[in-house]
Amino acid sequence: MFVNGIRKILYAVSNLISIVCYLVRFKKRSYVCKNLRIISGDSTGDSAKIKNVFIAFGKNHVDFFLSPLFNKAWVGRNVEFVGLDEVDEVLKKPSGAIFAAAHIGNWEMGCMVMALLGYPVYTVFWKHKSSLVNGYFKKRRTQKGIKGIPLDRHVGAACIRALVDHNILAVAVDRNYGEEGESVSFFGTPVSLPRGAAVLALKTRVPIIPTFCIRKRDDSFLFKCCTPRYYDKEQIHTENQVRYVMSDYIKIIEENVREYQGQWSMFHDVFKKP
Repeated sequence: MFVNGIRKILYAVSNLISIVCYLVRFKKRSYVCKNLRIISGDSTGDSAKIKNVFIAFGKNHVDFFLSPLFNKAWVGRNVEFVGLDEVDEVLKKPSGAIFAAAHIGNWEMGCMVMALLGYPVYTVFWKHKSSLVNGYFKKRRTQKGIKGIPLDRHVGAACIRALVDHNILAVAVDRNYGEEGESVSFFGTPVSLPRGAAVLALKTRVPIIPTFCIRKRDDSFLFKCCTPRYYDKEQIHTENQVRYVMSDYIKIIEENVREYQGQWSMFHDVFKKP
């Protein structure tokens, strides 16, 4: 109760800041509008839904700031789980699992929830230009037991080690952060998306589990683990196996982005022509 009381107070502040950002950040607002138009098919754009994207993103920052106050008991009271039993079945085998996440709901909270429950979690992160910002994010994650893998030239080998050692590897698959991407159809538009999850799944034969931590109306969370998807490169009879794997799990990403589009925190032009 104490933690959620603080959350409500800080949410009120972040909501005001988010609305100001919605009003003055014209370019960001136009990107969100375009993205939502494409995924929803609404040519006019829904101003309320666009505003909700800004507000949801602000709440995510509040939760990340307050994360030192979260514990296993708080998770038990504030997180509803779907599909976690299937994750447990996967981890009974001598291998890890790849959590394919998107920037909907609170993806950082998803990693923290799993770590607080005692699961071994690694996450691939993009380095910010500021060392202070990097230090802030690193401290918040490591406090909860999350191990970070920086997105650099060693990322592939580090991810394979994490999976071979029977860990969960969480990666965001709906935005390309400088990684060499693969062009796949995303909401009917060719988009360059990161290929790392698909490459790792084919190399290690661990499953990809599309996973989402969705914010509910009362600011509790729904943690969704979809059915694990296994890919055997010996059985994929196509020249571009990576694109085949990506196209398969991207369908699940599309379904959830469309369902929770008011929480899709994308403030750049996702669908711009390469």
